[in-house]
Amino acid sequence: MVFHPGAKVSYVAPYSSHRQANTIGTLNILEFSNHRRLKALHYSSTITSYGPTGFVTGARLLPEDERPAAHLAALPYDTGYAQSQNVAEGIIWDAIDHGFPIAIHRPGFVLGESGICNPDDFTSRLFMSCMEMGSYPSLPGQRQEFVPVVDFVVNSMLHISTKQTNLGHAYNLVHPNLDDAISTIASFELINELSPYQMKGIPYDDWVNSMSERVDDPLHPLTPMLRERVCDQKTRWEVYEGMSEYGRANMVQALQDAPEVLHCRPIETVFQRSLQSRMPCCGRKGGG
Repeated sequence: MVFHPGAKVSYVAPYSSHRQANTIGTLNILEFSNHRRLKALHYSSTITSYGPTGFVTGARLLPEDERPAAHLAALPYDTGYAQSQNVAEGIIWDAIDHGFPIAIHRPGFVLGESGICNPDDFTSRLFMSCMEMGSYPSLPGQRQEFVPVVDFVVNSMLHISTKQTNLGHAYNLVHPNLDDAISTIASFELINELSPYQMKGIPYDDWVNSMSERVDDPLHPLTPMLRERVCDQKTRWEVYEGMSEYGRANMVQALQDAPEVLHCRPIETVFQRSLQSRMPCCGRKGGG
């Protein structure tokens, strides 16, 4: 079998910049999987392949086997990365319809567990920026689909891959318990509990204006994405207000005989552990 978890990820680059790696790369991996002997393919997509459909189309529930193509109306308002993943997943579904043995895995926002963080990813940049400014954007209508990389995402993919009957379906690898999904505001409140750098929530526009005035701010390279108005005067981040619920039925069914994976720790615990591992890099410019 073949696992394909690779992708180019940029929140400021357009679709054209992602096309070669994410779209053409998907075609290449399909060709490889079909070379000489047909091999099962476990393809990693993302829950963002649907775009901000909750805000744009009003979709409240996204069943796992629902094709992202049905939510194309939301794609113009998302990043080039999300657009490329939507197109790539459309290619994968077409291959499934033509008899290819494929399973689609859509992880949420994956958190590391090793105690080592990437200071250049969006989460680290966001936390560093907000701790240095002492404020964070107040986005009450959003939640984060945080999941641990090894305990849940990797182990889920491996277990799902052990049964051929799991092929031909998609799996949203988000926390099995919807009640354990953490809101954006709650994530910053957890940082306040763990860090000496206290923050307060302020209106989104005020936060972006304060951040963009700091040319050395970790988030400064992402200013275009954070500022650009794309729909009803809301930015690409704000249009994720009113998020849809991601279906979990396929995932729960496939993991029923793997309770140690299905019974994922509460997201607050996972988030605290990840934050603690990030603290040395998140506080580095503030003297921590």
